[in-house]
Amino acid sequence: MTPCDLDADVVLARLAHLDELMRILTDMGRPTLAGDPVARLATERILSQSVEIVVDICSHVMATQSGRAPATYREAVEGAASVGVIPPETAADLGRAVGMRNILVHEYLAVDVTLVERAAADAPELLGDFGRTVAGWLEARR
Repeated sequence: MTPCDLDADVVLARLAHLDELMRILTDMGRPTLAGDPVARLATERILSQSVEIVVDICSHVMATQSGRAPATYREAVEGAASVGVIPPETAADLGRAVGMRNILVHEYLAVDVTLVERAAADAPELLGDFGRTVAGWLEARR
């Protein structure tokens, strides 16, 4: 199979949206989510949407660089590492973020808010690093 063309504009648009979500999350500060249902819902939505964006980017890059599409979210981030877009350590950290997203989406009634608070605290650095790494990879391709 021949890889399709990378659409840098699509990747950059998704990175801009990810950056916006991280700014919002940072601006929220660190509320105690157990006592603030609106902040909890907003935080959970930002985290799950951010992972969706990361997976979209990783899936697109993997498909264009390797000629195959990932079957799972975790495979998408591992695939981005396998084609040299992100370091393996970043893929491992993103794999844990994918796991949190799965908990939020599929087990939302039994979510431990302290885990969500921890994920929200870690997300701006992790996803900011991801965004800068992908943007640098795109720039090097030009």
